[in-house]
Amino acid sequence: MPAHLVQIFDKEHLKNILAFTTTKYSDIHTIPEFEKYIEKNYPWVNGLHYLQQIHSTAAIQVYNQGKGTTCYPGYDALYTFDNKEALIIQTADCLPIFLTHPPSGFVGLIHAGWRGIYQEIFPSFLKIIKRKHDINLSQLHVEFGPFIRECCFEVGEDVKKLFLSRYNEVPDIITSNHINLQAIILFQCRQFNIPSYQIGRKPECTVCHKHSYFSYRREGQKTGRLYSVIVRKE
Repeated sequence: MPAHLVQIFDKEHLKNILAFTTTKYSDIHTIPEFEKYIEKNYPWVNGLHYLQQIHSTAAIQVYNQGKGTTCYPGYDALYTFDNKEALIIQTADCLPIFLTHPPSGFVGLIHAGWRGIYQEIFPSFLKIIKRKHDINLSQLHVEFGPFIRECCFEVGEDVKKLFLSRYNEVPDIITSNHINLQAIILFQCRQFNIPSYQIGRKPECTVCHKHSYFSYRREGQKTGRLYSVIVRKE
């Protein structure tokens, strides 16, 4: 994996999964640039599927539609069981959650901002794939891309009270007015019996690592976007 990309799922038994997040050094800052990068470096990829994200809990299953790029408005999570179909989300502090279920060929990607996490986007997604596809959630592998970590995610009293009212049982969720979003997802992984050894990486903070990542919290609306992708080769 090139140094200008953050590799996800680097374990040997998951080598048929291509997953990464871009950085500032990637020269991939728009969907057309992403299309060109994939075509040049991974010509075996079939379709590209990305979302017009709205900070919701809505998820969509996507399918092989031949070569080309498709946008799905109004969703914040997507998944597929089809080989060579690339799933894409965009972030600039929000948490990218990568999922794969080797026995079924499932891969998924979630755009989890603080609003989505508060609205329980992760357990909602898990319930969908369990109900619709009878996936054994204990066989899921989960990893995270770069996002705003608790060191930099400071909130006001109103947001703090929201999270404490819903997630007061989560250990270490709040220190002073700093919220640990990943702690919530890890707690939810345990609730759904996803083994800790199938949950990977402690990702870098997008705010702290200003030379590597775009950050809405640090740079405001002028900031760029990081692209996260997951695709199963075969």
